[in-house]
Amino acid sequence: MKKTRIVFASIAASFLILMASCAQDGDKYYLLNNSTSVVASAENNMDQIFSIASFRDKMEVNFYVESLTSPYSTSDGNPLKTDIYIPVDAASQTAVEDVPYVDFRGYHEKFTLLKTGESSTIKSEVTSLGKVRVRNPQNTNYYVEFDEGNQTIYFNDYDAFFRTAYMGTILDITNLNGKYLKRSDNKFERYGKAITLSLKKYGIPMKIIDGTVYIPLQVYNDIFNGCIPSMIYNHNKKALYFAEVISGSYYDAESGKDTRSEVLKKLNYNSLCMNMDFNYGLKDIHGISAFADFFKETGLIKDLSASASAEDFTTGIIKMVCNYFADFHSGWSKPSYYVGASYVRPANLIINPIYLAQNALMNSYASIREKAFADKGISARYYTENGGKVYLDYSEFGGNTAYITYDSFVSAKKDYYGLTSNGTKELALSDVADTVGLVIYAHQQIKKNSNIKNVVIDLSNNGGGELNALAYISAWCLGESTINIKSTLTGAMGSTNYLVDVDLNGEYGVSDTLQGLKNSDGTSRKVNLYCITSPMSFSCGNALPAIFKDSGKVVLLGKKSGGGACAVFKGSSSDGTVFQISSCYQMCTTKNGSFYQADEGVEPDFIFSDFSNIYDREYLTTYINNLK
Repeated sequence: MKKTRIVFASIAASFLILMASCAQDGDKYYLLNNSTSVVASAENNMDQIFSIASFRDKMEVNFYVESLTSPYSTSDGNPLKTDIYIPVDAASQTAVEDVPYVDFRGYHEKFTLLKTGESSTIKSEVTSLGKVRVRNPQNTNYYVEFDEGNQTIYFNDYDAFFRTAYMGTILDITNLNGKYLKRSDNKFERYGKAITLSLKKYGIPMKIIDGTVYIPLQVYNDIFNGCIPSMIYNHNKKALYFAEVISGSYYDAESGKDTRSEVLKKLNYNSLCMNMDFNYGLKDIHGISAFADFFKETGLIKDLSASASAEDFTTGIIKMVCNYFADFHSGWSKPSYYVGASYVRPANLIINPIYLAQNALMNSYASIREKAFADKGISARYYTENGGKVYLDYSEFGGNTAYITYDSFVSAKKDYYGLTSNGTKELALSDVADTVGLVIYAHQQIKKNSNIKNVVIDLSNNGGGELNALAYISAWCLGESTINIKSTLTGAMGSTNYLVDVDLNGEYGVSDTLQGLKNSDGTSRKVNLYCITSPMSFSCGNALPAIFKDSGKVVLLGKKSGGGACAVFKGSSSDGTVFQISSCYQMCTTKNGSFYQADEGVEPDFIFSDFSNIYDREYLTTYINNLK
């Protein structure tokens, strides 16, 4: 399996869905106290969903990660399996079949292998009666501690607990190193506050037996997955399914029946409150302190409470993300197994009018471009996705200006090292399948055409995508790229710098970028850089112009970009309803040493009110050549 790609954001998904004190350790620091609590409600705690008498015998299940029919296999060809544990309700003395628990240490090892492709041995230790501590194997100073007596999960540093060997900083959320992209030694990081999560406040029981920690699978999904999509347990199929692969055949003849246990119904609501309190990155902007209160204030409690049907719960999720959040990163994806594939969003469902207006404005730029290109006879390379045209093109106009047009940030889908024999052969445009390939092709063309003086990156219809691709193209333009991330959960900050290999010779540095171009006599060759933005330039399409603006090396043209500062958290409810939200990882710009979130968009240097002029490449080339 490939490493799971981190999606910083993609607006397309939302469109489709809807319509201290510190102790020093060498040069590192780790927090010992001053813990921040994640609270369930400003008023009171939630009722306990049930009490665990014991666990029925464990059951070994397969992971379905890349398809619905073939279990995920490790490098030795054997299916990767994990154990789940079915709790027995103390009150009724019956097994709760649809609320699986996992052995934290064992499951964490399996999921880490699934996520990174690398095995790791995770050690746990009993620190006192009813307390178990599990350490980060890469740096044992950082740990999570489970306390059965207080029903708490404590991280002495949440971000550092998940840090892996390849990460450049505490908040480096790319996952490529040594191929195409490399982290430089330049970096900044500030560690965050400790975190205490009270499961008791959410009425979710945790159990420790003989030093083994048992938590609901849903708690692992919500707290330990990060931005990796959930694993959903289907108790009818007795298997775990990666939320990304759930599709038509997942919903069989047994789906669509609301057979959820009372325990699952309660967990569905309580864990949703926990998930949102912990992960939603725009709580402050939306004026939300605790989601249990928010659901009451908005009336969503009617749809989301334990007494609601599975179908009403799905409708409630849609109302939450599309009406009340309306932030374009948030959206509903798939109904739970208990609702079935035939679910249709109610026709009378109210959607935030601001969301609808912004959606229409964003989509209008595709129509303007299509008409302008047709009127001017411009033939641009594109592929068809969901009935629309997605551009991925390199073109030259006026003899001196190169246009790079792409509508989403996509990491390398092909082996460009192999296609070019490690950079010794030219890449054909027909072989370009993603942002990385487009950059490689463009660089080859610009290097051999010394007349190119202007390079224009057109993001006017770019709705976002993968952070790896953002790091790649920004470093190519600037020589070295800096991506600033802040955690709204812990307050941690990280600035990670990246170098690229665009010549595909295995070497990384400025010589592989537009900043390192040379004339035939060996002198430096300067090209002018421009970037086109519009309200449709969202997420990574907003982050790139923000990086450009910080650099002072790129002139921005068009209209203010569309914002979208957070990475996407791809979550699910306990009953398997799949949705996504803006996570706590927030893209920032920097000014005078301070981090500022870029959610409000980036202002252009030169405003274009008529975008048909932007898409008239001959007109725009003349305009650019006349800029002083």
